[in-house]
Amino acid sequence: KQQLESTSDILKQLTGQLNQATQALQQTETRLEALKDKRSRIEQKQTDGEALRTQTQALLNETRLVDPERAVYFGILDKARSEVLGGQALTVESCDNREREMRDWLQKQIESESRKLSTLGERIVKAMTSYKEAFRLETSEIDASIEAAFEYRTMLHNLQSDDLPRFEARFKELLNENTIREVANFQSQLARERETIKER
Repeated sequence: KQQLESTSDILKQLTGQLNQATQALQQTETRLEALKDKRSRIEQKQTDGEALRTQTQALLNETRLVDPERAVYFGILDKARSEVLGGQALTVESCDNREREMRDWLQKQIESESRKLSTLGERIVKAMTSYKEAFRLETSEIDASIEAAFEYRTMLHNLQSDDLPRFEARFKELLNENTIREVANFQSQLARERETIKER
């Protein structure tokens, strides 16, 4: 009976050890599966990253920019990236989202600059129209449009090269002198006429 009890104790110990070993094996197999899954995801990320790098390199090669131009544009983009994204780190996983954020920001900048250019264009055309109305003879064959800006520039250059501002100043000076002289003559004429009227 003692031998049977001893065998029963050994059997209980062995059963306990077997259960522990089975649990440890299951945990190890679970960890192994998790690690295999993680490795598979990492390999997929690596493959995706490599494909993305190849696409990016192909795009860079298509742009046909020489290295100094690339450096300039990349510098501008890097500055914009730090402005838009702040200190957010770029990772393979976040590239698409960061690209979308950059694209949205750039699109807003482009639209803002387009509005400014449109407003400026309208102001320039209004100024051209006013100039055309003021100087109809000189501008009869010129359009009031942005495309005709070179013609207005040519007129300005011609006026400046003819030293028109100096002549304009001299004209005003002579006009003032003549006006003063004419007013004085008119007053003396009025005084003479007054005397003539008084005598009659």
